[in-house]
Amino acid sequence: MGKLNGLRIIEIPKFKAIQFGPDTNDNIFGGGNPQIGLWMDTNKHMLKKGIIYGYTDFAWHVEDKTIWIWAVEDWVTEKDTAPFDLIEFEGGTYVVGVADENEQADRWAVNTEMSKWIENSGIFERDEIHGQGMGNRIGDGIVEESLGIAQQEIFFRVKLRKK
Repeated sequence: MGKLNGLRIIEIPKFKAIQFGPDTNDNIFGGGNPQIGLWMDTNKHMLKKGIIYGYTDFAWHVEDKTIWIWAVEDWVTEKDTAPFDLIEFEGGTYVVGVADENEQADRWAVNTEMSKWIENSGIFERDEIHGQGMGNRIGDGIVEESLGIAQQEIFFRVKLRKK
C-alpha cells in the first residue's frame, strides 16, 4: 500500500477545547450525563468548525475512563464552559489510520499495524501522551449505510526518534 501503508501523517494545531470527562464511556457518549447534551445543544455557537478535515472533536481513554474534547472558539472562557473544563489541546504530529469502530478485532489490527509502521519507520517513536491513541468517528450516513461499518480514525501522537 505504498510507503505510508495506507496511513497519514498530519499536524494538528494547538486549540482551546471543552473537556468532557474523564467519565465512563456511557456517560460521555451514551447519554448517561445529560449535562453534556444540554451544554452542546445550548452552546453550539462556541464550537469551532473545521480544525482538521472538518472534525473538531477527539476522544481517548485513561485507564477505564473516557475523555472527549471539542474545539471551541478562541474567545471562550472557563465561565462559558462550566461545569466542564476548558483546556488547551497542545496539538502535535499524528499518524492516522482508520478502523471499523464496531469491531474490536479490526481496531486492534489497525492499532497493531500503525505501531509496527511507527517502529519500523526509523524516524518516529510513539509519544504516549494519549495512551492508546485518540479516536474520532467519521463518515456516519452513507458509509455506515452502504458498507455497514462505523469508521473510526485512530490518532497516534509521534515525535522524532532520538538518535
